[in-house]
Amino acid sequence: MAAAEARRDEGRPLAAGFDHDLVRAAATGRLDLMARILDAKASTGQLGSAKTKIGRAALIRAAGKGQLEAMLDLMKRGAEPDSHDAESLRTPLHEAVAVRKSQAVRVLLDAGASVHVEDRRLRRTPLLWACDQGTHDIACLLLAAGARTEARDLKAMTPLLLASAAGHTPIVQTLVGDHSADPHARDARFGRTALEWAIWGGHADTAAVLFELANARTHQHKACLDRAIALDKNLVLIAIVLISASSETGDLPVVVAAARHLPQHIVADLQCTKMPRDADAAQELQASLKPLLQWCLKCVRNAVRDD
Repeated sequence: MAAAEARRDEGRPLAAGFDHDLVRAAATGRLDLMARILDAKASTGQLGSAKTKIGRAALIRAAGKGQLEAMLDLMKRGAEPDSHDAESLRTPLHEAVAVRKSQAVRVLLDAGASVHVEDRRLRRTPLLWACDQGTHDIACLLLAAGARTEARDLKAMTPLLLASAAGHTPIVQTLVGDHSADPHARDARFGRTALEWAIWGGHADTAAVLFELANARTHQHKACLDRAIALDKNLVLIAIVLISASSETGDLPVVVAAARHLPQHIVADLQCTKMPRDADAAQELQASLKPLLQWCLKCVRNAVRDD
């Protein structure tokens, strides 16, 4: 079909308004048709390069379709990799990240595309989009190119917060473990940390990684967490609650968040729907965690007996 379309286009004269043909040619990788259109612009006294509004649109479409040769040709003719498209309000790099085209991302980064440019809708950098979508390979490419882990979007979400909320554990490990992303940063709307976002979403694996990375706990705590992972993912959340509440004040937001995923008979016994404001209330909360501890230990004993 592509060959037949090429033969049909070869002898077809270009219309006066042939700009959209350039976008279609870029999206389908038709380098011959792209050259004809741009050469025709030059012969008629128009700008014969891709450094135009329609040229920017063509580059974004080519990036979205993974048409690497078309992208290279357009940028060679003047298309700018950091320019925003009037319709999508995104740059070619945003587009390539959004449609998970890692090779297109490589081409744009090699051409000098900035990893710091925000889209004009959600004020997200390409890394923020990659972390929200869970494309680990693309996130690593962007981080290697110098993408900032502290960048925030319109809702003040960081790459780590987005990855944690969506349960993208490999990206969380890379951000915190390899690039020192701040695990204690909070979003502006709900004031949640990455750990709280992971627990609110019920992402036990992600929560376990965050808890281990963000907290210098004892070997006993780590053993508890490892055992919980081996037995039941739901126990991960419970182990985190128990460990968090073992401190003097307790990590109360984490307790509240995890309560959404506990069995109903346990939730009924826990009185943690209101945030304690003083030491006495915190002690009452720790006392209310006793049924939870008993239930957790019972699950562990049953699992050991079954082994």
